[in-house]
Amino acid sequence: MVESFDNRLDRDTGSLLFRVLLPNPDERLVPGLFARISIPVGPAGKALVVPDSVIGTEQSLKFAYTVSSSNTVEKRFVVPGPLVHGKRIILSGLKEGERVIVNGTLRVLFPGQPVQPQEAPAAAPSTPKAGSAH
Repeated sequence: MVESFDNRLDRDTGSLLFRVLLPNPDERLVPGLFARISIPVGPAGKALVVPDSVIGTEQSLKFAYTVSSSNTVEKRFVVPGPLVHGKRIILSGLKEGERVIVNGTLRVLFPGQPVQPQEAPAAAPSTPKAGSAH
């Protein structure tokens, strides 16, 4: 439980000073110990995540290839968010249920190209902690 914190960011270290009360029944934590912790700054929520490897770059824009209902390639410009457990959160540009090309993106030559998709099992929905540092 966070008891208090300093409202200033240390410019030299990029850190904040917190006072946290932690249970320590086995006395593994000792005075002067430093730790890296993640503190959620908001409620956990659902997020649309994709493997980080599917995000491509075109100059300064990020994109992902999707497959349309007619099995043709579409290029979607996306706004990627933080990386959580090896998956990239997509803030905008993709919708839930869209089919994203995960393997074979190097064989995509142009948007509108016909493809024969092979469905991969969908990953379980992710609920990342808001504001967590990784």
